[in-house]
Amino acid sequence: MIFMALSNKKPKIALKALKNNIIGKNENIIRNSLAVVSIISKEKPKLVAKLVKDVVSLFSSKNERLYSEVVDSLIILSKKNGAVVGNNITNAIKNSINYKRGGKIGLMKVGFEIAKTNPSSLKNAVPRLSRELNNKRWEIREEAANLLGVIGEDNVELVKESIPGLNRLKNDSDDLVRNSAVRALELININ
Repeated sequence: MIFMALSNKKPKIALKALKNNIIGKNENIIRNSLAVVSIISKEKPKLVAKLVKDVVSLFSSKNERLYSEVVDSLIILSKKNGAVVGNNITNAIKNSINYKRGGKIGLMKVGFEIAKTNPSSLKNAVPRLSRELNNKRWEIREEAANLLGVIGEDNVELVKESIPGLNRLKNDSDDLVRNSAVRALELININ
């Protein structure tokens, strides 16, 4: 693979080329670059850690077809760069008020994976997640509840402010949201 060879010989040039491709406009080039980032992250995690912010920024894109690939790439990146991905996901969640539905859900899915091993890296996202419990879209309420449950699983203090919202969701009109709220409260050890 050309990028692997280039990253061995000239890592800064390889990094710049990937960055330019990721923030480009062509959907196919972005997809291919995300695949390359995922491959390189397994062998050179520190090199691609510098691209995490650019990859996370794709959630603000209007191109919803990219979101699932962004989620997959970030989950792979988080295996070796959990704290870096966690901090960037936290910042993106905090600023996601105008993101499309798919972008918000994608952020929360990546956050869910990070919270399994490093929940405290997402503590600054809790205020935004608490507000998302009131979102008119049931999918966003459900994902927010799931993520809050995992963040607070070992430390209720991290999600204390979201408990009233989770309690309210136990009476939500959607079954999946109600189940997520109950599960989240059980993980947080709130009856």
